[in-house]
Order: sequence, then structure tokens, then C-alpha cells
Amino acid sequence: MNTKHRSIVALRGHRNTSLDRCHTILEGHSPKLISHIKYNNTQNIPYSKASTELGQENTIVIFDATEQLDANALGVISGTIIGGGLLILLLPPSGYDHPNPVFIKRLYRILKHHNIPILDATDPKIASRLPNVDSPLQQKKTLEIVLSNEQSDAVDAIIKVAKGHRKRPLVLTADRGRGKSTALGIAAKRLTESGLERIIVCAPAKAMVQPLLQHAEASGVTYCAPDLLDREHPKADLVLIDEAGAIPVPLLVRLLKHYPRIVFSTTLKGYEGNGKGFAIRFQKQLHAITPNWRALQLDAPIRWGANDPLEALINDLLLLNAEPVTREIPGSFEQDQIHYQLLAPQSIADNEALLRQLFGLLIIAHYQTRPSDLAQLLDSPDLSIHLLTYMNDIVAAAIVSKEGGFTSELSQQIYNGERRPKGNLVPQILTFQLGMPQAASLTTDRVMRIAVHPDYQRNHVGSRLLEQVRQHSSADYLSSSFGLHADLLYFWRESNYHIAYLGLRREASSGYHSAVMLHPLTPEGELLLQESQVAFKRHFSAQLADSLKFYEPDLVLAILNSGLPTIEKPCSAQAFRDITRFADGVCGYDLVMSALVRWLPDALADDSGRLCGNESQLLVLRVLQHHDWAYCCKSLNLSGRQHALKRMQQAVAKLLKPVSSLEQ
Repeated sequence: MNTKHRSIVALRGHRNTSLDRCHTILEGHSPKLISHIKYNNTQNIPYSKASTELGQENTIVIFDATEQLDANALGVISGTIIGGGLLILLLPPSGYDHPNPVFIKRLYRILKHHNIPILDATDPKIASRLPNVDSPLQQKKTLEIVLSNEQSDAVDAIIKVAKGHRKRPLVLTADRGRGKSTALGIAAKRLTESGLERIIVCAPAKAMVQPLLQHAEASGVTYCAPDLLDREHPKADLVLIDEAGAIPVPLLVRLLKHYPRIVFSTTLKGYEGNGKGFAIRFQKQLHAITPNWRALQLDAPIRWGANDPLEALINDLLLLNAEPVTREIPGSFEQDQIHYQLLAPQSIADNEALLRQLFGLLIIAHYQTRPSDLAQLLDSPDLSIHLLTYMNDIVAAAIVSKEGGFTSELSQQIYNGERRPKGNLVPQILTFQLGMPQAASLTTDRVMRIAVHPDYQRNHVGSRLLEQVRQHSSADYLSSSFGLHADLLYFWRESNYHIAYLGLRREASSGYHSAVMLHPLTPEGELLLQESQVAFKRHFSAQLADSLKFYEPDLVLAILNSGLPTIEKPCSAQAFRDITRFADGVCGYDLVMSALVRWLPDALADDSGRLCGNESQLLVLRVLQHHDWAYCCKSLNLSGRQHALKRMQQAVAKLLKPVSSLEQ
């Protein structure tokens, strides 16, 4: 266990001047440079590759923020510096036109608050002001791993999940540097040595669990991405889900229900996505599904000493320790006590207390809020911040991005796949994916994030905030893009947003398909919505038998019931007669399949609760997604083909009833 503190040096000046100074004063050391540009023979790691340092131990790191600042990379690399080590921050000279001016200005303010002097790179006496750094010999890494008492308890608890009673999951939480990955890896190693053959390690990205896999050192320990684990359910004696806070709770719940021996671990304050929101969102599900679950937290740092100054600085700078307001919420409140504010990023950057509230709320509301989101929030000129406050505390927030408004020439280039302007997510999806060049020419206010304080949820606070966004928008339409599940679809439909696009592949980190939903504000926006929905429904109906063949039937039904337009011509009298004969058991499925495929989407949208049990799921699986009878029976626990056929005929008969009554 390392009990030494780490040090920070802030060096201001032009990039090459600062690096030349570092080269001189660090002679005899081997620092790592985190930068987009190499410098001489110094080991360089680009910002985008900083995650490859996970599990490594660094003594001296130079982080280049002179020309750009990657907040995620800073969060990653700071956690690799061990006690007795040093972080050198290279800052731009005064007056430099930095792409992150607001973030840099706040960085200076945070450094001053932590009593860290900003040194001039041209100062020849700078070496005398540097803290002492352990020599490479002093930092020599021992091959023997000595676990702390907390780590030993964690290892024992993980082994108990694998060998004790079933359905007693463990939730392991820790801040960075507490040895969580080591404990998971050592436990996996001991379990494989004792005879366990199949341990699956899951995380949003494999890079996040490289330290765990290195410690495990066992052939029976394999990595599996969240979406693949959720979809294919490979056999496992134990499942270890690391950085669970960066995975949506509905996906975790499905894994919890399927695997009887499972460990969830997450970083409470980390670049990966904050774990505090995970704890709030997941605890209720754990209590309901596995009431005998256990929680364990690692508190003592392993890589550095307690009350480490670098940890404190990074937590404040990247708001890793930000939390929403904790004021006691009254049992009831009047809606007129909630007030609306529209703010520019600069104004909230100057109010640290309000910024911490806002980012704390985003952290607990969204499973993948990262330091880069803070940098974007502060320095994106096209963003606006919409707040609802109660007694001056934030109870709901929406981050809105202005997008679109391109020239007809650029819109055509996007349509042709020749250009992809940075940002502008929704206009580009509608233009290129749905084939609508006019979408890029129109303007949209995209709701990038919306968050409601947990104590104010189920009170229509989120809908009220979206109404304020609508009233203050001058765009052609409002939009949002997110990983679609039933609750979110219902929420956005409540505010009269309509689905216009669904991604064909699940996001590896979330297991969801991305959706785009629109709310028109002008006649041009209304026309775009109509054309988008017609295009989407045609695509969706065809894709269900191909790219979306394994899309959840419940979500298919929810989308069909979300107000999509009727685009198919009414079935002919002959088709209705064929469908009726099928419902009456006169003819077989193969003879009526083509008629059912055309008729069923609109019939299911007009279901009005007539179907029960798994009847609607059967129709989706067999008719729309073209699964064979064996797959349908297995998915819906039906005894066989004849059982499934009988249920399908009954379901079709129920859907035909209104049509029959009209004809009479």
C-alpha cells in the first residue's frame, strides 16, 4: 500500500517552451507525455489512447493542455499516477486563443483554490520550485501483491457469491485508486484455481477491465460486451460486471434475472461514468428481485495516501464529486413554486455552486456522464441550459443544442454522404439515413440531456421543462436522440414527440438501439415530421424481418402504438376474406402470410387492449420478424406449433372484430 501523496505543477507558456523546460528539469526521469503531438524522444500517448494506461503505474506524467484539453484523458491518466509521483499540467500562455477558453478559465480558478501556483515556463529558477519526486529506483514495482484488509474482505465476498447461496449478488463500489480491479481479478484467479471453469467479465469497454484481466491471469476468465451478454446469455459460473454505473439499469436488471451468481462493481467518482446514479437507480430493483443482495465499499486508497492533493484537485476540476441538492424535499409542493431559468454556459461557469448542482443532477440521471460532457457544456457556443428551480435549487435541467440550418449545397453533400459536419446529430441522421436533404436545411433545438431530481419525478416536472424549451425555441422543430426503451418512449410521447428513426444496431455500451424523436414547431417542421414518419414506418416494417429481427417484441408494439401514420393501402376484400378464413381455422398460415404482413402493423396499432397474454408478441415474432415456429414456441413458452398456431388464430380473430362489426 502506497501512503505517499502525489504532487501537481502547473506550467504556463508556449508548448515547445514548456516541454523544453520539462526536459531539462526532469533529466534522469522517464515521464509520459499526454498530447496530440510528439516531442523528441519523450514517450507520447495521444489523448484518444489514454485509456490504454489503465492498470499502469506512472511516476511522472506531463499533460499537455496548451492547444486543446481532453477532459476524459486527464481523468484517466491522473488515476495512474502513484503516491510520490507528479502531474505536470502544461497551460497556454496568456491571451492564447484556446478552443476551451471557459474550461481553462475555470481551471485557473480551481488551481488557485487548491493553492497550486502557476509557474512561468520561461523562469530559469523554476527547478527550485518543483516538489521532490521519487527516483525510478524508489518507485520500483514489487511483483508481490499484498491486499489490504478491505480488499481481502472484497475477495472473500466475491468468492462467496460464486460458492454460496444462489441469487445473492454483491454490489462493490469504490473511488478510483482503491484496488477494486485488483480485488476482482484476484478473486477470479482463486476461483479458477479452485475449479470454476467459466467466469465472464463484462464492462462497457474491454479497456476498462484490462487491469482485472491481468490480475486474473486465467484462461477460464473471458470478456463479454454488455449487449452480447444480454442477447446471447452465454453460460457462466460467475459474472463480474465492472463499471456497472456506465451501463443502463434495465440491461443490468435483465442480467440480474438471468444469472444467479453475479457481482456488480462500479467506480463512485470516475471518468467512466459516475456510480452514484447507479446506486440510486439500481437499489430498488435489487431489493425487489434479490432481497438478499449485499453491498460492500472500498474506502482506503491503495495507490496513494489519504487526503491526496491530486485526487482532490481532479475531483473538483472534473466535478467527479458533484451531487444534486440534498435539501429535504417537502411531501407536497405547489407547481407555481417552481421557476424556470434559461442560461448560457458562460453564466453558469461563473457560479460554481450552481454548476456543481447541475452536473451532479446530470451524473445521477444519466448512466454515462463523463468529464468531456463538462467541457462541452462550458465551451460549446450552440448549447443552452434550461432549468427548473425550487427554492433556488435545481430540480430539473435540460441541455439543448442548436443544430441544422445548413446551406442547400452543404445539405446536398450530407445527403450524398460526402460531408459530415461536426455535431448536428439529428439533421445528419434525417438527411443521410432517411434520405431527406431538407432536414439539414431546417433548424432544430436538440434536447441532448434532460434530468429530473429523483425526489421530483412522477410529478410532470420533466414534461413541464420540455414545454418551457418549446416556448423558448425559434427552431423549425425540437428533437432528441437516445437509447430507446419503453419508459423513455412513453415519456417523450407524453410531450408529443414522435419517433422518426431507429438505429439498426445496439450500442455496445447500453444494449439499446438509438432513436430520434421530433416535435414540429413550424409548418416546415410539420412537413418534415410527416415525411420522416412515412419513411421510418416503411423502413421499420421491412427491417423487422432483417436487421431488427431480434428487436424486443414489446418495443416493436410500443413503436407501432406511438402514433405512426397509416401508409399502406387498405387490404382488399379478398385479403380480408383470407385473414378471416385463417382466424376461423379454415386455411393455414402459409396461405395468408402475405396478407397478414401488410395488414398487421396497422391492426396492432389499433389493438385497444383486445389482445392478452403473449398473443401480440407471437404475432410480432412470427408475422413481422419471420421467426420460425420453434423459435416462437421457445421464446413464449408455448408447447408446440399447433399451440402457437391456435393462439395466433385467436389473436387475429380478436383484431378482426371491429372490422367485422363495421361490415355488418
